[in-house]
Amino acid sequence: KPLISVVILCYNQEATIARTIESVLQQETNYSFEIIIGEDASPNDNTRLICKQYAEKYPDIIHLMDKQPNKGLLKNYIDCIQKSRGRYLGVCAGDDWWHNPHKLEMQVQFLEKDNSFGLVFTDYRIVNVNNNVEVFTSSKPIIVDEKKMYLNLLKGNFISAGTVIFRKEIFSKYINFDKFISLGFVMEDYPMWLE
Repeated sequence: KPLISVVILCYNQEATIARTIESVLQQETNYSFEIIIGEDASPNDNTRLICKQYAEKYPDIIHLMDKQPNKGLLKNYIDCIQKSRGRYLGVCAGDDWWHNPHKLEMQVQFLEKDNSFGLVFTDYRIVNVNNNVEVFTSSKPIIVDEKKMYLNLLKGNFISAGTVIFRKEIFSKYINFDKFISLGFVMEDYPMWLE
């Protein structure tokens, strides 16, 4: 059973999905991990074909969710999480990638040592994929007093979903996507951090 489940959600991301999957496969860790790919019926490109090729090449690591009609982001996310078997969950969207091959190792090691933390996140950069030019760098470390975390999150989402590793048990206990949908949320990450 893998310790970590990495969910990759993708839709019409033929140009970037291989780099995303490779960045997760290149993680150097002492912990076992699986990759759950939620390709959401991309109608205009070869995203699913690329994902299928990776799933066939790495059948012990990668699980490609069955092809279905487009479900939308939240339903796709729920289905991938339900399929996951790891104690920890990470997400890497189909247009994101991890440049540090020790990301999973460092984050899970931290969570394994301290049960008082539910999730960890990192800094990030935004790069224009058309010309590989950096558009934005969150160069200042985000240091927030734990007692003020919620208040700071209410002001804006400073946690990038692609950098997070969190405990599945906390997700299972506190996160209700039906509630998020009824409240009109269209993204998965921000309401989760608030919860």
